[in-house]
Amino acid sequence: MKTNYHTHSEYCGHAEGTLNDYIKKACSLGLTALGFSEHAPFPGDPFGMRMPFNMLPNYVKELCSLRKHYADKISLHIGLEAEYLPMYESYYPMLLSDYDIEYMIMGQHFFIGPDGRCYNLYDNSFPSEYLISHSKNMIQGMQTGYFKYIAHPDLMFIRDFSMDANCMKAISILVDGSAQGNFILELNANGFRRGKHEYSDGLRYQYPVDIFWKEVANAHIPVIIGSDCHSHTIICDKHTEYAKEYADTLGLNLLDKLDI
Repeated sequence: MKTNYHTHSEYCGHAEGTLNDYIKKACSLGLTALGFSEHAPFPGDPFGMRMPFNMLPNYVKELCSLRKHYADKISLHIGLEAEYLPMYESYYPMLLSDYDIEYMIMGQHFFIGPDGRCYNLYDNSFPSEYLISHSKNMIQGMQTGYFKYIAHPDLMFIRDFSMDANCMKAISILVDGSAQGNFILELNANGFRRGKHEYSDGLRYQYPVDIFWKEVANAHIPVIIGSDCHSHTIICDKHTEYAKEYADTLGLNLLDKLDI
């Protein structure tokens, strides 16, 4: 891999390493493009595990300076990883215009359920039928044009839902919607780093989930590999290579770079 657009530094609050640490490592590996995608802050900081809102200008300013410094060595991009939540509809274009954010990827850790409430994918407070709303949220968000791709689209299966009819419908909505919109989906290397876990449908990765990615392959949806690294030591590690091997095995329609 010569590019990575899913990168977290100490700015996100739960990763290690400075921006410069990641850039030096990327250069040593021969990467041609590195995109930073800190978890986007929201006004008032209502969500945890992300960069505080008041740090956003510093993040952009530092990256702009580093981009000039490394201009002859690597192409650097200023991005964010954000959830799509309709109540923040006016916020996303402001990020892209007023804050000089070049691109956003959709990391849908939260979603709006059919009851209108906001749910966290890591919570145990909702049934599998709510995943249908989660998939609809992601397609709705991609249709806005604010996001370059959907990060870890199969993160919804990090909980054990037994792959019931609701899960299959959620997969169908996401795959069909992505195929129709020609949306890019990310094969996330962090799932390989987390290792396999025992689920009711057997031993598997939390993500990638085979049944999902086989449908993606059949639909010829464009796919990009994202390291989702939270340390500069693992930008392109063995797990990123596992992701590449997995993609090749399934015959996924892999992209090697984004148009930014």
